[in-house]
Amino acid sequence: MNPLRRLLIAVGLVKLVTPARAQDLARSKALNDGVRADLLKSGDDGKTPRDVNHYFYKLDRGDAANPASVSDYLTKCGLSLSATEPEVGFVGNCTSEVASRAFDMQTAKFDTDMAGFGWSYDGWECAVVHPAA
Repeated sequence: MNPLRRLLIAVGLVKLVTPARAQDLARSKALNDGVRADLLKSGDDGKTPRDVNHYFYKLDRGDAANPASVSDYLTKCGLSLSATEPEVGFVGNCTSEVASRAFDMQTAKFDTDMAGFGWSYDGWECAVVHPAA
């Protein structure tokens, strides 16, 4: 394994246990609040678990981690992955609610960790879910 890949993997593993910084969490929460506001307009409070798709793309940088390293990391985060085209990237699917602080912390972590890999976290989307009456 080449030294750069070993370093990127090490950085990724360190970040697996590093909490998001307060400003990263605030930014992520603000972005998530925008999506949640749209859900709420349709009667969805975000508290019911549902399929959530998260989007990750490789940046056009010489130091960006290879897709296999990012795939390994995202799989360890509990996401089921599919590749994107034509851009190099992944759609990561999971079942989750989208209304909690824990969800905001996860998306902030994705954003921070992807930057460390030379990739971008491009947010999430989900279908509107109406709670059972």
